[in-house]
Order: sequence, then C-alpha cells, then structure tokens
Amino acid sequence: MPGMAPNWRIMIVAGLTRSGTLVAAEFATSEGQLATLLSQMSVTTGKRLKPLPNYFESILEVRVVRGLDPIAVRCVAARSIE
Repeated sequence: MPGMAPNWRIMIVAGLTRSGTLVAAEFATSEGQLATLLSQMSVTTGKRLKPLPNYFESILEVRVVRGLDPIAVRCVAARSIE
C-alpha cells in the first residue's frame, strides 16, 4: 500500500495464527521465496528477476505440525495490483 511519505510503502502481513503470520513475514523477506513469488506472477525473464510490482497480494499455504510448528510454505496465488 502507499505510505504516508512519498516513495514509502506499507506491507501488511497476516495469518490465522501467530506462527502463520511469522512464516508469512519470513517468506516476504527471503530472497529465494520472493523469486518463487515473482515467478508465480510471471515477472521473470529467464533467470533474471524483474523488480517487485509496486502493489501486489499473495496467498500462502503454511503446513504445520502439532498445530503450531510450521514445516512448509508455498505460494498458492499471487497477483500484481494496478
């Protein structure tokens, strides 16, 4: 989302549980996971990544054991927002 100051952006990360939100935040700050997200949005050219779009949204699936311990995460859907 646009921030209060010019050229600033706000990222909203949410999950159904605290551990789900933590995994989503880790996903959003991981270079490897962002590459997955970009490829899901079809913004790659060969092996070279284009920058993230200004605005986008994604849905992640987080698999957990014992109800809280995350073991896997994958991007289910992603799209840029005009």
